[in-house]
Amino acid sequence: MRKITIMLIVLMLVGIGFLSGCEDVSREITPLSIVSFDVEPKVINQGEYANLSWVVSGASSITIDNEIGNVTLVGNRIIQPMQTMTYILTAMNATTTKSALATITITSPLIAIGDCADVNYIGRYASNNTIFNTSYQYPQDKSGGIPLKIFVSYNKSATSPKSGYSASMIEGFMEGLIGMKDGVTKIIGPIPPEKAYGVKFGVGAIFISQYFAFGMDQTVEVTSYTSEKFSVKWIQMENLGNFTMPQLVINNLQSTKETEMVIYPPPYYIWENATSIISITDNSVIVRTTPTKSTDLSDTVKDVRYGEKQMLIFPNVTTASWDDNTITIVCKPLVGQNYTFQTSGYTGMINITIHINSIIGDKINVTITNDQSSEPTYLDVYKVLTFDRTYILPRYYKNIPATYISYYYGEDIKKAGYSNHPLAGESVTFEVTVEKIYKTIQ
Repeated sequence: MRKITIMLIVLMLVGIGFLSGCEDVSREITPLSIVSFDVEPKVINQGEYANLSWVVSGASSITIDNEIGNVTLVGNRIIQPMQTMTYILTAMNATTTKSALATITITSPLIAIGDCADVNYIGRYASNNTIFNTSYQYPQDKSGGIPLKIFVSYNKSATSPKSGYSASMIEGFMEGLIGMKDGVTKIIGPIPPEKAYGVKFGVGAIFISQYFAFGMDQTVEVTSYTSEKFSVKWIQMENLGNFTMPQLVINNLQSTKETEMVIYPPPYYIWENATSIISITDNSVIVRTTPTKSTDLSDTVKDVRYGEKQMLIFPNVTTASWDDNTITIVCKPLVGQNYTFQTSGYTGMINITIHINSIIGDKINVTITNDQSSEPTYLDVYKVLTFDRTYILPRYYKNIPATYISYYYGEDIKKAGYSNHPLAGESVTFEVTVEKIYKTIQ
């Protein structure tokens, strides 16, 4: 009986110990821990993205504010906040609540070359503050209208990476725009004419062109200018050195007759860089040509003119001779000979054939055909040309129709910094407000 009693007591003690051990196990709950809660990068420009990430243990519930909501123990979220923001992560279990913060700083981007921007502006004359242009419908209170869509580039023909944006604004405007932030307003200017709408083209303007004496660079100064015509004077030729003579010189562009519109000097241009200036007066420049070769004057058929005389120089059969006063060119092709060459046309290259029909006296009769026309051309050209070694070039080119500016002289005038824009010659200011920046280059 005593043994049974002892065994019962032992069993009771063991049971109590077992139950007590089970109770300890149930209380070993994993501690709540926010291992990490971070955002990278911590500073971004408005409109850029960042990565919000977290690692939590021992939580039964995890939430992140700012519209993220419930999340898992480990995760990340790509965010694009538009202003500086602090995110709060809250983690809970049955007994504990913990929180952590992650702050991202949003900076306003600076406009740089290659970006696009929406801007509103008011353009004014610097001289009297009068408005000449604006993007606002009501500039007095800066309301209404449509912002200008600008691609920030000094190359006005550059293609924007964002549709609808243009680099057409003036250089000074672009310079002032670079470095501005969203929402910022500033005055750009006064912008001088050189960086605004150009220096006004008119009397005193100086530019270089090949279209007064064709094929020859000449520096000219405008001596008179109206909406209908202008005149120029050839200047700065003193240090020209040896040069190639022009093929034709303009004379009276108001005439309808070619013989009056242009003058054909002798074909000195056959010899490149063989002409030099021997004297200069206020009205003219006297030049002298020293030929550099007497044979092989051209490796293809070349049409040359002297006044109303026309000659065709044929390869291998044309020679030149000269003395102190004159130059003589003689052409001796064979009757029946064909000469072929190519020249460019509106529709591409044209193949031309010249057939020598006859040589009578000082004239050569030829037939000219090409692969783009079925109609032949019959022509009499001179066999011999004799002309002086000296020639007088004009310094004044007068009464050129203003319409020729766009055809011949526009690009030369533009390269020299001049403009016919209505605002040419004006210094201007722009009151600019940046509405939105699009960073196209990260």
